[in-house]
Parts: sequence; C-alpha cells; structure tokens
Amino acid sequence: PIFNDFYLPAGDLRDSKLEIRRAQSVIITGCDGTEDAMEWRQKLRLKKEQTLFFSGTIQKELKLFSGDAGEPKQRIALVTAIAKENRLKTHLEKKFEIVKHWNYRDHHSFSEQEVQNWKTFADKENLDIVTTEKDAMRMHQLLPHLEGMNLWMAPIEVQIKDGEMLKKQIIQCYDLAKKSKS
Repeated sequence: PIFNDFYLPAGDLRDSKLEIRRAQSVIITGCDGTEDAMEWRQKLRLKKEQTLFFSGTIQKELKLFSGDAGEPKQRIALVTAIAKENRLKTHLEKKFEIVKHWNYRDHHSFSEQEVQNWKTFADKENLDIVTTEKDAMRMHQLLPHLEGMNLWMAPIEVQIKDGEMLKKQIIQCYDLAKKSKS
C-alpha cells in the first residue's frame, strides 16, 4: 500500500503519493478476495467518484518452454529473477520437491554459463528446471543452449474483481480523449 511504501530506490513508488487524488480508478494489487473496500477507501482517502478495484494473481499449470517432456518431474530446480519469488516458490512447494533455487536479482540477464550450470545440475540430479514466464521470455536468445534440458515456465493470470467495469472506464476515457483531439 502506498501509505506504507517509499519512493524508488528504497521502495516501489515511482510517483508522488499525492497523484492518487487525480486518479479516476485505483487498483489494489496482490489481493486474496477478503479485502474491505470501505477500509481501503478510508485509508487511501478516496473521493466518492473514484472507483476502487482489487486484483490478484493465479498460478496456472506449468508449460513446457524447452525440451520434450510430457509432464514435469516431481523433483525440480527453480530459477527466478523477479522481485517477489516467494509466492511462486510457496505455490510450487505444494506439488513439487524443490531441490535447488537459483534466485537472481530482478531483471537479471541470464548467461550461457548459468544455463550450462543448470543443465549440468539437472542431469546430475535427474530433475527438471522451472522458471517464471517473465524469466523464460528473457531466455529466448539462449534457446540453443537450453537444448536437451526440460525447462518449464510457470505462467500467472491477473484477475481483477469487477474487471469488466474497469474495462468500460478505460474505453470511456479513451473515447473522451479521442474526441477532445478531434
């Protein structure tokens, strides 16, 4: 929440906390569905006309990114280069035994040597590698080096409560902006 956060680089805030006053809509992320909208409206000091939405992520089934396996092995190694890897790790621990976790800084650029280390470890331990969908996209240039290794990606889906209402608001804003330019 912005009232508990700091500006970059100490925190996640990229803009002034006062800018919330200009917002037509506010989206609270990382929610589990038990949020109290009135409490949030008060904490954020939202005006009556500002709409409030809540969003959360759902982990989807693993998808094969590289290799030829039909199903992921029970024993895996995890590769992450995201800010909050614990959500994924906790989710995977419910289904898999995580033997090793390579946890790089957010937005890390993976190297051929790192891929070789993963492959050597996966072969030695007879396991598959799992990474985030975001991290897998940064590995595209390394696809030739991933050959012979089963690399799975863990996609997520963002769900916004009352998302259709938000979509309508965005379209209305777009239409208004388009008309004002005419």
